[in-house]
Amino acid sequence: MKLKKTLNTFNDRLQLLQKPGYVASSCNFKFELNPTDRLLADDEAKVEKLHDEVNIARVLFQGQMQAQIIALVKLEIASVQNAIRKSVAKSIVDITTTLALLDPTLEEGHNSDIFQFVLDTDTADLPSLLQHSEFQTKHKLYDLIHTFAQEQATATTPTDAYRPTEDRTYAVDDTSPTVILFLQISQAVFVTSWDTYLKQIALLENTKKVKAYLSASTAEKATQDTAMALADLDLNDPVTVKNVIDKSVACWDMTKYEFLRSKRNYSSTRFSTRAIGL
Repeated sequence: MKLKKTLNTFNDRLQLLQKPGYVASSCNFKFELNPTDRLLADDEAKVEKLHDEVNIARVLFQGQMQAQIIALVKLEIASVQNAIRKSVAKSIVDITTTLALLDPTLEEGHNSDIFQFVLDTDTADLPSLLQHSEFQTKHKLYDLIHTFAQEQATATTPTDAYRPTEDRTYAVDDTSPTVILFLQISQAVFVTSWDTYLKQIALLENTKKVKAYLSASTAEKATQDTAMALADLDLNDPVTVKNVIDKSVACWDMTKYEFLRSKRNYSSTRFSTRAIGL
């Protein structure tokens, strides 16, 4: 999950960097020539030419720097994708090894039959199962698992990576408990967990958008009501103007009265607590 979040962050960053007209903050610097007034008075045309050349050089340099940043982000993405693939492949091997140990009917050395059967047959929706794994095909997964086996350097390690054949037979089938458990575990770990996270993020973003919309709508409605109320006033009519002023004064007097009353109440309470020694 952590690796997938990191990958999403880098992908968002790359998309922003490749957006037309966008300049990364680290590349968005300014450089200005500062000629003296005497030089400007003597040869303003040459100074302006130098200014133009500096601006062109700055833009070109910004483009070169941004290209290097994009290249670095792409390398980061490839590195995270590789880490995800390794994590998925190792998890599949660990899951099937554990399930094989718990199944007394499965012969020793046939733990790989579990995931090979699932991936080679129609037992699972393969695109769905591998959609978040960064594996484009099951053969890429088999290649990486074979690499792990070669690193362990056992005598029984095949020379080439596994590939399914038409006459391939498996020690399990779609009714085997190990296959059923493998499907449930892999679906929960590799698919459902990430889909749930994406739904939560989308829900959070939608909630923020709704709150922002409601706040903007409320502010707009209040502004419209105020504007309509002001528009209804006839400021050329002395009576209307007097009513507006009187209402404002009355509101101010009421506010001042409430403030003074609360202040007196506070002073009285403070005095009474002092009187009893608190």
